[in-house]
Amino acid sequence: MPDFIFYAHFLRRWAWLLVVMPLLYGLVAFGLSQRLTPVYQAQAMLQVSPANPNSADISAIAASERLAATYAQIIVQPATLEATAARVGLQTDAGAWPFTVTAEPIRETQLIRLRVEGPSPTAATQVADAVAQTFIEANRSRQVARFSASKTNLEQQMAALETQIKQEEASGANADVLSRLRQSLSALTATYESVRLAEAQATDNVTLVQPARASAQALRPRPLFNALAAAVMGLAMALAAALLLEALDDRLNTTERVSAATALPVLASVGRSQSLNPGSLVITQAPHTAAAEAYRMLRANLRFASLDRPLHTFSVVSAEPGEGKTTTAANLAAALAQAGHRVILVDADLRRPRLHTLFGVSNNLGLTTALLPDGDPLATHLQTTTVPGLRLLTSGPQPPNPAELVGSERMTALLAEMNTLADWVVLDTPPVLAVADAALLAHASDATLLVVDAQSTRRRSAQRAVALLTAAGAHVVGAVLNRLPLPTGTYGQYYGPTPS
Repeated sequence: MPDFIFYAHFLRRWAWLLVVMPLLYGLVAFGLSQRLTPVYQAQAMLQVSPANPNSADISAIAASERLAATYAQIIVQPATLEATAARVGLQTDAGAWPFTVTAEPIRETQLIRLRVEGPSPTAATQVADAVAQTFIEANRSRQVARFSASKTNLEQQMAALETQIKQEEASGANADVLSRLRQSLSALTATYESVRLAEAQATDNVTLVQPARASAQALRPRPLFNALAAAVMGLAMALAAALLLEALDDRLNTTERVSAATALPVLASVGRSQSLNPGSLVITQAPHTAAAEAYRMLRANLRFASLDRPLHTFSVVSAEPGEGKTTTAANLAAALAQAGHRVILVDADLRRPRLHTLFGVSNNLGLTTALLPDGDPLATHLQTTTVPGLRLLTSGPQPPNPAELVGSERMTALLAEMNTLADWVVLDTPPVLAVADAALLAHASDATLLVVDAQSTRRRSAQRAVALLTAAGAHVVGAVLNRLPLPTGTYGQYYGPTPS
């Protein structure tokens, strides 16, 4: 369940980024793809035959496979492409050749796959066929040129022998001489025919076995695919950014973070209500809300915490000002009173008191006047509230020396007297990191409750507060995660103690 809550909070917090960024990336990619010129692809297939088509020699077949790899490189050379451009009537100036030509031998075959990409299926097909024919003709011309010199030389030798034979016959030469000359002529003639046969076989060793064909669908761009790929990339980037920001965010905005930072159990998580005043007494004004139920859960958990050790006096503290300790103290005291207990709520923040404003009572008398040695009895300083069973001891007139007052023996005696008049005494104290008063009051209390604001409390501040309270000898029983953002309509699913 803690992992589910963490992921739910993470997704709720960064949902806008996880939706907006993929959508933006997808729309931009789709728009750009629509503006690009379509590219179509045509494919043709060439076959390289062995020098002797009737030979089944493995070495001859292997030689033709190697020759196919060589031809695949020659096909894409500028000379072939320029000749092709001239063949189809295209200019080859910079930027005027809108085709991409690639050729690759198919492994363990004598085939070459020729691909041409162009602005239309028809144009790509035309150029692919033209490239194939241009290469075949150029290869035939190279082979013819290679055998031409040999044939010319043999023809010259054969002509010379024929002339010599005629001369010898006319002069009545020896029959043996004529026989040798005729044998030489016969050998040259056989050689000449072998060269002609080799020429015929070599010049036709490359054939077009599959004419070019193009798909009616553009090879690229693919707007929908590009938009989807861009959206996935946007989602990945959004998720990475959210995780990075989450890692850099040291606010204690989940129960897991509070427990990990402070080593304290989270006794309640109070949701932030958009419809109620942040400093209101929700336990009485909106008793059926999730926030009110969270304070009742806090009441129950504090009662469980006092099973092994009687707890009567609670100090409610926070690390920094404005984190909700006063509201928490007031609602906790009201929740305890609603359970049938006698409760005294004390405004021990003598520097910035707020409880008299929250309850709408006078602050002429209070804690400071009750601490006077010759003051009236404590009961005369307590004021009743609209919550049955809950009495309020306001701060009273502001003194010049708050820390000395709350750390005095008179304060200890006053707390002991309050314990005789009530079942529970709840102290609203100053922020721990601001002044020393909170640590002194926490030391004098049976237990201390740390209020953490999910929107503002930083890890280091909470840790320093716990360290100061521990050094002062305070018994810190747990934490309250305050102002936790909750979805509209959520009731009670985020509050409650953190599982141990």
